Amino acid sequence: METISMVLDFLAFCGWIIIGFAGFLVVIAPLVLREHTQDEGTATAWEMFGKYACTTMQYRGRHFDADGFIVQDKDPFTHMVTVGPNITGSCWLMFRIPFTAYIFYVAGLVKPVKYLEFNNDDGFGNENFVFLHELPRNIKLSKAETKSENGVKAIPLDVEVVYRLRPEHVEQFLYTGPKDVAARTDEVMGSLIKDVVNASTPAEVQAMKANSAGFSQAICNLGQPQNTAGGDLKDIGSLRADWGVGVICNRILIKDIGFQKEDQDAQAEVQRQSWQAKGAAAELIGSMLEIEAVALGFPDAAAVRTHLAATNPARLSEIVQLANDTLIQRKLGTGYRRFDVPGIQELATVLLKKLSP
Repeated sequence: METISMVLDFLAFCGWIIIGFAGFLVVIAPLVLREHTQDEGTATAWEMFGKYACTTMQYRGRHFDADGFIVQDKDPFTHMVTVGPNITGSCWLMFRIPFTAYIFYVAGLVKPVKYLEFNNDDGFGNENFVFLHELPRNIKLSKAETKSENGVKAIPLDVEVVYRLRPEHVEQFLYTGPKDVAARTDEVMGSLIKDVVNASTPAEVQAMKANSAGFSQAICNLGQPQNTAGGDLKDIGSLRADWGVGVICNRILIKDIGFQKEDQDAQAEVQRQSWQAKGAAAELIGSMLEIEAVALGFPDAAAVRTHLAATNPARLSEIVQLANDTLIQRKLGTGYRRFDVPGIQELATVLLKKLSP
């Protein structure tokens, strides 16, 4: 009986301990513990004893890798699902309820980092959150020089490019990168885009607008680090490694291309001269075919063209080549201009002599 009594006393003592601890939690815990809800698509950096300790995240389909970078749950190369942690670092005075977005921490000893203490109001964060979604950024280059071609003066272009940016390492994004990290990334991207435009002709830049994949690849393949206004050497890879920001390489595209007024006028003149040259060539070919028709007994140029195409394509090619050789073209800074086109009568005399038996 004495043993049973001792056991009952011990259980009663444990019960009072549990009740006392529960009472402590009910009365004291609200004064000490604070609740933080991690919203979907966000991360929060935490400081413990005034120093960075860890980062929590709530982002469907994403997790932290061993280095603290945010990566997809599905490996892009193997397509294997690799679900990982949604917290990186160590903060033992903070507790997250498993499989939920609810986090409790000891106030005064632990605090969530306020975004605007470390970054400008750039759309990538607010209050205690870093927004993890990608945001579009616009770059406008005015009078960007292009590559000269065949001795023609390079034509400057106004180019507008849109690319997409997102945080990929929260600790570096807040603590290592500059406070104006988005604006500084714009500077780096502007330098890279300028290099690609400088190495391309206007026609190639126009082609890149239609082929966004080719333009993205050209930007992302630049291995030479670029100088930014702050003196840092950065390319897309080092932006991610050093500042924790990721440029989405397959989402860089040329939104608009414009010419300066004087260059726009010059381009119009090039097109006009091209049309004139084509028209003159067609006129000469037609005249030559008319002469050929008379010599061969056909009613008109169309009939002899059909006949030659079917029976003597080499002769038809010879007539076309002769017409092209007759048009002497000289390339100038603003396009093509015709000089010394022989008269039709002189040309007819030459051809008739050639056609005579």
